[in-house]
Amino acid sequence: MVFLLLAATAQAQEEYRLDLGERLKDAVLGSDGKLWLFTTANYNPTSDVVVGNDGRFWFGTPNGVSVVDLDHHQTNLAIGRTVTSVAAAPYGGVWFARTNANIGYVDNSGGTTERLAPTATPYDLAVATDGTVWLTQLFAANVIYHIQALGGVTPLQLPVRCYGGRIAAAPDGTVWITSPESSSAVRISAFGDVLELIKLPKDIIWTERPLLTADGSLWLGQRNGVVRIVNGVAMRYGLSTPTYCIDSFYLYVPRAQEPDGSLWISRELVASITPDPAHNCATEPSTAEAQTVVMRVSPETLVADPQVRRRAAR
Repeated sequence: MVFLLLAATAQAQEEYRLDLGERLKDAVLGSDGKLWLFTTANYNPTSDVVVGNDGRFWFGTPNGVSVVDLDHHQTNLAIGRTVTSVAAAPYGGVWFARTNANIGYVDNSGGTTERLAPTATPYDLAVATDGTVWLTQLFAANVIYHIQALGGVTPLQLPVRCYGGRIAAAPDGTVWITSPESSSAVRISAFGDVLELIKLPKDIIWTERPLLTADGSLWLGQRNGVVRIVNGVAMRYGLSTPTYCIDSFYLYVPRAQEPDGSLWISRELVASITPDPAHNCATEPSTAEAQTVVMRVSPETLVADPQVRRRAAR
Protein backbone atom coordinates (compact mmCIF):
# COMPACT_ATOMS: atom_id res chain seq x y z
CA MET A 1 0.00 0.00 0.00
CA VAL A 2 1.42 3.37 -0.99
CA PHE A 3 0.68 6.30 1.27
CA LEU A 4 1.12 9.70 -0.29
CA LEU A 5 1.28 12.97 1.55
CA LEU A 6 -1.69 14.84 0.15
CA ALA A 7 -1.41 18.55 0.79
CA ALA A 8 -4.98 19.80 1.26
CA THR A 9 -6.05 22.11 -1.56
CA ALA A 10 -3.31 24.12 -3.15
CA GLN A 11 -5.10 27.32 -2.13
CA ALA A 12 -5.16 26.38 1.56
CA GLN A 13 -1.49 27.05 2.33
CA GLU A 14 1.39 28.99 0.86
CA GLU A 15 4.04 26.46 1.89
CA TYR A 16 4.47 22.90 3.12
CA ARG A 17 7.39 21.74 5.26
CA LEU A 18 8.68 18.18 5.32
CA ASP A 19 9.95 16.47 8.42
CA LEU A 20 13.70 16.59 9.03
CA GLY A 21 15.44 13.87 7.04
CA GLU A 22 12.49 13.47 4.68
CA ARG A 23 13.40 13.96 1.02
CA LEU A 24 11.06 15.32 -1.60
CA LYS A 25 10.91 13.17 -4.73
CA ASP A 26 8.34 15.23 -6.64
CA ALA A 27 5.45 17.67 -6.22
CA VAL A 28 2.57 17.41 -8.68
CA LEU A 29 -0.77 19.15 -9.19
CA GLY A 30 -3.35 16.40 -9.41
CA SER A 31 -6.47 16.24 -11.53
CA ASP A 32 -8.35 17.05 -8.30
CA GLY A 33 -6.70 20.48 -8.16
CA LYS A 34 -4.64 19.53 -5.10
CA LEU A 35 -0.89 19.52 -4.62
CA TRP A 36 0.49 16.04 -4.06
CA LEU A 37 3.90 15.59 -2.46
CA PHE A 38 5.83 12.38 -3.10
CA THR A 39 8.47 11.93 -0.40
CA THR A 40 10.86 9.27 0.83
CA ALA A 41 8.61 8.84 3.86
CA ASN A 42 5.73 7.60 1.73
CA TYR A 43 7.26 6.50 -1.56
CA ASN A 44 10.54 6.70 -3.42
CA PRO A 45 9.95 6.85 -7.21
CA THR A 46 12.91 6.42 -9.53
CA SER A 47 11.54 8.95 -12.05
CA ASP A 48 9.46 12.09 -12.24
CA VAL A 49 5.81 11.66 -11.28
CA VAL A 50 3.40 12.49 -14.11
CA VAL A 51 -0.38 12.81 -14.26
CA GLY A 52 -1.93 10.72 -17.02
CA ASN A 53 -5.00 11.60 -19.06
CA ASP A 54 -6.93 9.28 -16.72
CA GLY A 55 -6.08 11.51 -13.73
CA ARG A 56 -3.84 8.91 -12.09
CA PHE A 57 -0.20 9.36 -11.02
CA TRP A 58 2.40 7.39 -12.98
CA PHE A 59 6.07 6.93 -12.04
CA GLY A 60 9.05 4.64 -12.39
CA THR A 61 10.13 2.20 -9.68
CA PRO A 62 13.03 -0.25 -9.21
CA ASN A 63 10.71 -2.93 -10.65
CA GLY A 64 8.76 -1.25 -13.44
CA VAL A 65 5.99 1.36 -13.56
CA SER A 66 3.48 2.09 -10.81
CA VAL A 67 0.22 3.99 -11.08
CA VAL A 68 -1.73 5.38 -8.13
CA ASP A 69 -5.24 6.83 -8.19
CA LEU A 70 -6.65 9.64 -6.05
CA ASP A 71 -7.81 7.08 -3.47
CA HIS A 72 -4.24 5.77 -3.04
CA HIS A 73 -4.92 2.50 -4.88
CA GLN A 74 -1.70 1.28 -6.46
CA THR A 75 -1.22 -0.89 -9.54
CA ASN A 76 2.18 -2.19 -10.63
CA LEU A 77 2.73 -2.47 -14.36
CA ALA A 78 5.54 -3.23 -16.83
CA ILE A 79 7.27 -5.37 -14.21
CA GLY A 80 11.00 -5.74 -14.75
CA ARG A 81 14.14 -3.66 -14.52
CA THR A 82 14.34 -0.17 -13.02
CA VAL A 83 12.45 2.57 -14.86
CA THR A 84 14.33 5.88 -14.87
CA SER A 85 11.96 8.06 -16.89
CA VAL A 86 8.24 8.19 -17.68
CA ALA A 87 6.30 10.58 -19.91
CA ALA A 88 2.52 10.86 -20.13
CA ALA A 89 1.05 10.37 -23.61
CA PRO A 90 -1.93 12.44 -24.85
CA TYR A 91 -3.64 9.22 -25.97
CA GLY A 92 -3.32 7.70 -22.47
CA GLY A 93 -0.74 5.71 -20.60
CA VAL A 94 2.97 6.49 -20.44
CA TRP A 95 6.19 5.86 -22.30
CA PHE A 96 9.08 4.71 -20.14
CA ALA A 97 12.84 4.07 -20.29
CA ARG A 98 14.68 1.34 -18.41
CA THR A 99 18.24 0.78 -17.23
CA ASN A 100 18.59 -2.25 -19.56
CA ALA A 101 18.52 -0.06 -22.71
CA ASN A 102 14.82 -0.72 -23.34
CA ILE A 103 12.01 1.75 -23.89
CA GLY A 104 8.33 0.90 -23.82
CA TYR A 105 4.73 2.01 -23.60
CA VAL A 106 2.07 0.97 -21.10
CA ASP A 107 -1.56 1.93 -21.74
CA ASN A 108 -4.22 2.86 -19.18
CA SER A 109 -5.38 -0.75 -18.88
CA GLY A 110 -1.86 -2.08 -18.29
CA GLY A 111 -1.07 -3.43 -21.76
CA THR A 112 2.65 -3.11 -22.33
CA THR A 113 4.89 -3.10 -25.39
CA GLU A 114 8.65 -2.88 -25.06
CA ARG A 115 11.60 -2.67 -27.43
CA LEU A 116 15.30 -2.02 -27.59
CA ALA A 117 16.08 1.69 -27.42
CA PRO A 118 18.00 3.35 -30.28
CA THR A 119 20.78 4.05 -27.76
CA ALA A 120 22.50 1.89 -25.16
CA THR A 121 21.88 4.55 -22.51
CA PRO A 122 18.31 5.93 -22.82
CA TYR A 123 17.80 8.74 -20.35
CA ASP A 124 14.86 11.16 -20.56
CA LEU A 125 11.57 10.92 -22.47
CA ALA A 126 8.94 13.43 -23.46
CA VAL A 127 5.81 12.96 -25.56
CA ALA A 128 4.79 15.76 -27.93
CA THR A 129 1.19 16.80 -28.52
CA ASP A 130 1.21 14.84 -31.81
CA GLY A 131 2.04 11.66 -29.87
CA THR A 132 5.63 11.31 -31.04
CA VAL A 133 8.34 10.57 -28.51
CA TRP A 134 11.59 12.42 -27.86
CA LEU A 135 14.49 10.63 -26.19
CA THR A 136 17.85 11.80 -24.85
CA GLN A 137 20.73 9.56 -23.87
CA LEU A 138 23.02 9.52 -20.89
CA PHE A 139 26.41 8.84 -22.49
CA ALA A 140 26.67 10.13 -26.04
CA ALA A 141 27.73 13.25 -27.83
CA ASN A 142 25.05 15.48 -29.31
CA VAL A 143 22.42 13.09 -30.70
CA ILE A 144 18.81 12.84 -29.57
CA TYR A 145 16.04 10.70 -31.04
CA HIS A 146 12.57 11.45 -32.42
CA ILE A 147 10.38 8.34 -32.41
CA GLN A 148 7.26 8.22 -34.61
CA ALA A 149 3.97 6.53 -33.71
CA LEU A 150 4.68 3.60 -36.06
CA GLY A 151 8.14 3.08 -34.62
CA GLY A 152 10.39 4.95 -37.04
CA VAL A 153 13.37 6.60 -35.36
CA THR A 154 15.08 9.78 -36.53
CA PRO A 155 18.42 10.68 -34.89
CA LEU A 156 18.92 14.45 -34.68
CA GLN A 157 22.13 16.36 -34.15
CA LEU A 158 22.23 19.18 -31.61
CA PRO A 159 24.68 22.08 -31.82
CA VAL A 160 25.93 21.28 -28.31
CA ARG A 161 27.03 18.14 -26.49
CA CYS A 162 24.12 16.75 -24.50
CA TYR A 163 25.04 14.09 -21.97
CA GLY A 164 22.13 13.55 -19.58
CA GLY A 165 19.84 16.19 -21.08
CA ARG A 166 16.30 16.63 -19.85
CA ILE A 167 13.34 17.38 -22.16
CA ALA A 168 10.22 19.53 -21.97
CA ALA A 169 7.69 19.28 -24.83
CA ALA A 170 5.72 22.45 -25.66
CA PRO A 171 2.13 22.58 -26.94
CA ASP A 172 3.31 24.06 -30.26
CA GLY A 173 5.26 20.89 -31.11
CA THR A 174 8.69 22.25 -30.23
CA VAL A 175 10.84 20.78 -27.48
CA TRP A 176 13.38 22.21 -25.03
CA ILE A 177 16.45 20.17 -24.15
CA THR A 178 18.89 21.03 -21.41
CA SER A 179 22.58 20.35 -21.95
CA PRO A 180 24.55 20.01 -18.70
CA GLU A 181 27.88 19.61 -20.46
CA SER A 182 27.57 22.86 -22.43
CA SER A 183 25.54 24.73 -19.75
CA SER A 184 22.84 25.60 -22.25
CA ALA A 185 19.22 25.02 -23.26
CA VAL A 186 18.19 24.35 -26.85
CA ARG A 187 14.72 24.70 -28.38
CA ILE A 188 14.18 22.74 -31.58
CA SER A 189 11.32 22.19 -34.00
CA ALA A 190 9.73 18.82 -34.72
CA PHE A 191 12.11 18.60 -37.69
CA GLY A 192 15.21 19.20 -35.59
CA ASP A 193 15.76 22.83 -36.58
CA VAL A 194 17.43 24.87 -33.84
CA LEU A 195 15.12 27.75 -32.86
CA GLU A 196 16.92 28.97 -29.74
CA LEU A 197 20.23 28.26 -28.06
CA ILE A 198 20.77 29.94 -24.70
CA LYS A 199 23.80 29.74 -22.43
CA LEU A 200 22.93 29.27 -18.76
CA PRO A 201 24.67 29.57 -15.37
CA LYS A 202 26.64 26.41 -14.58
CA ASP A 203 24.82 25.72 -11.31
CA ILE A 204 21.47 24.87 -12.91
CA ILE A 205 19.99 21.68 -11.43
CA TRP A 206 20.35 19.62 -14.60
CA THR A 207 18.89 16.40 -13.18
CA GLU A 208 15.44 17.98 -12.83
CA ARG A 209 13.11 18.35 -15.81
CA PRO A 210 12.47 21.99 -16.76
CA LEU A 211 8.99 23.35 -16.04
CA LEU A 212 7.09 24.76 -19.04
CA THR A 213 4.36 27.18 -17.99
CA ALA A 214 1.23 28.36 -19.76
CA ASP A 215 2.83 31.59 -21.02
CA GLY A 216 5.58 29.66 -22.81
CA SER A 217 8.23 30.30 -20.16
CA LEU A 218 10.75 27.62 -19.31
CA TRP A 219 11.76 27.54 -15.62
CA LEU A 220 14.85 25.81 -14.26
CA GLY A 221 16.13 25.27 -10.73
CA GLN A 222 19.40 26.69 -9.48
CA ARG A 223 21.45 27.28 -6.37
CA ASN A 224 19.78 30.05 -4.36
CA GLY A 225 17.43 30.98 -7.19
CA VAL A 226 15.55 30.02 -10.34
CA VAL A 227 16.05 30.85 -14.02
CA ARG A 228 13.32 31.75 -16.48
CA ILE A 229 13.69 31.60 -20.27
CA VAL A 230 11.10 33.57 -22.25
CA ASN A 231 11.19 35.34 -25.62
CA GLY A 232 14.78 34.34 -26.21
CA VAL A 233 16.10 35.74 -22.92
CA ALA A 234 17.19 33.91 -19.76
CA MET A 235 16.78 35.79 -16.50
CA ARG A 236 17.84 34.73 -13.02
CA TYR A 237 15.70 35.41 -9.95
CA GLY A 238 17.43 35.18 -6.59
CA LEU A 239 15.58 33.63 -3.65
CA SER A 240 16.46 33.43 0.03
CA THR A 241 19.84 31.96 1.00
CA PRO A 242 20.94 30.09 4.12
CA THR A 243 22.26 32.33 6.89
CA TYR A 244 24.13 29.93 9.16
CA CYS A 245 27.04 29.17 6.81
CA ILE A 246 28.48 30.92 3.79
CA ASP A 247 29.45 27.58 2.23
CA SER A 248 25.89 26.22 2.22
CA PHE A 249 23.16 26.90 -0.33
CA TYR A 250 19.57 26.10 -1.19
CA LEU A 251 18.61 24.09 -4.26
CA TYR A 252 15.40 25.53 -5.71
CA VAL A 253 13.31 23.56 -8.22
CA PRO A 254 10.15 24.87 -9.99
CA ARG A 255 7.66 22.00 -9.70
CA ALA A 256 4.18 23.01 -10.90
CA GLN A 257 2.03 25.95 -12.00
CA GLU A 258 -1.40 26.84 -10.65
CA PRO A 259 -4.18 28.06 -13.00
CA ASP A 260 -3.67 31.59 -11.62
CA GLY A 261 -0.03 31.54 -12.80
CA SER A 262 1.62 31.08 -9.40
CA LEU A 263 4.40 28.51 -9.11
CA TRP A 264 5.13 25.79 -6.61
CA ILE A 265 8.89 25.77 -5.96
CA SER A 266 10.75 23.36 -3.71
CA ARG A 267 13.72 24.38 -1.57
CA GLU A 268 16.28 21.92 -0.18
CA LEU A 269 19.31 22.80 1.92
CA VAL A 270 22.73 21.60 0.83
CA ALA A 271 24.61 22.14 4.05
CA SER A 272 28.23 22.47 5.01
CA ILE A 273 29.30 21.75 8.59
CA THR A 274 32.98 22.39 8.00
CA PRO A 275 34.42 23.44 11.39
CA ASP A 276 35.43 26.88 10.20
CA PRO A 277 34.43 29.58 12.72
CA ALA A 278 35.10 32.30 10.17
CA HIS A 279 32.28 30.87 8.04
CA ASN A 280 30.09 30.04 11.03
CA CYS A 281 29.95 26.41 9.96
CA ALA A 282 30.73 24.82 13.28
CA THR A 283 27.05 24.54 14.20
CA GLU A 284 24.16 22.73 12.61
CA PRO A 285 21.51 24.66 10.66
CA SER A 286 18.30 25.54 12.42
CA THR A 287 15.29 23.27 11.98
CA ALA A 288 13.61 25.85 9.76
CA GLU A 289 16.64 26.04 7.47
CA ALA A 290 17.20 22.28 7.35
CA GLN A 291 13.63 21.36 6.41
CA THR A 292 12.72 20.84 2.77
CA VAL A 293 10.00 23.34 1.85
CA VAL A 294 7.50 23.50 -1.01
CA MET A 295 6.36 27.10 -1.38
CA ARG A 296 3.90 28.97 -3.55
CA VAL A 297 5.41 31.95 -5.36
CA SER A 298 3.92 34.56 -7.70
CA PRO A 299 6.32 35.22 -10.61
CA GLU A 300 5.39 38.91 -10.44
CA THR A 301 7.01 39.17 -6.99
CA LEU A 302 10.37 37.83 -8.15
CA VAL A 303 13.18 40.33 -8.66
CA ALA A 304 15.46 39.70 -11.63
CA ASP A 305 19.22 39.77 -11.28
CA PRO A 306 20.48 42.24 -13.92
CA GLN A 307 23.88 40.54 -13.92
CA VAL A 308 22.42 37.30 -15.32
CA ARG A 309 20.61 38.04 -18.54
CA ARG A 310 21.41 35.78 -21.48
CA ARG A 311 20.00 36.16 -24.98
CA ALA A 312 19.66 33.35 -27.46
CA ALA A 313 22.69 32.78 -29.66
CA ARG A 314 22.15 33.65 -33.29
